[in-house]
Amino acid sequence: MSQLKHKFPATLARFILLGLLVALVAGCRPQAAAVLPTAIATLTSVPRSTPLPPLPTSVGVGKTDNPLRLIIHPFAKVSDDTIADIESAIETKTKLSVKIESVDSDAAALDALCSASVDQPALAWLSAGAYVVANAKNCGHPQLLVRRGTGSTASTGAAATIIAR
Repeated sequence: MSQLKHKFPATLARFILLGLLVALVAGCRPQAAAVLPTAIATLTSVPRSTPLPPLPTSVGVGKTDNPLRLIIHPFAKVSDDTIADIESAIETKTKLSVKIESVDSDAAALDALCSASVDQPALAWLSAGAYVVANAKNCGHPQLLVRRGTGSTASTGAAATIIAR
């Protein structure tokens, strides 16, 4: 008996393979994002804004109505005329209004410095010990350190310090 040989035509196999390859390439190509139409904005019932009432403005520090406070503890008695002359000289040179307050002790200067506010800042000329206390109380920041002596004998910050708050 002869066996039946199943002959599968090679052209049919190539045609099926080509069809699968075309389907694979078509399915794997990158897709462009679909552009959808933009929605039309609709009007809403939001009321119109009304302006706020004006706020009172504070007078700037250093102006005539709000002078800058400078607190000093002099070693000797200073006359009121001398203080007035210094205030007018500062105002002439800097165009800032300054109110110099002479106190009797470093403690009074510290109290005035620690009670200063943002609207009414103060400057204080303090001794080294009073500066340490003010720094510990976080009542101000050093703005000026006095330097005494020259060369190897110079010392900075030990004699006096102006701190501001």
